[in-house]
Amino acid sequence: MSTLLLIILREYQELTYEEIAEILDWKLSRVKTNLHRAKLALKQSLNKSVGESYEL
Repeated sequence: MSTLLLIILREYQELTYEEIAEILDWKLSRVKTNLHRAKLALKQSLNKSVGESYEL
């Protein structure tokens, strides 16, 4: 599953965790875990690109 898709569903489409879980046929805990990991990866990538501490 693409981390980009999860971020789009949550941040741009403004879906709840429950709605994302239903769409993807995932358990709620999996959605929360994968979104957390996706946000951490995005934060690390931005920190490398910008060269400073970036908060999401």
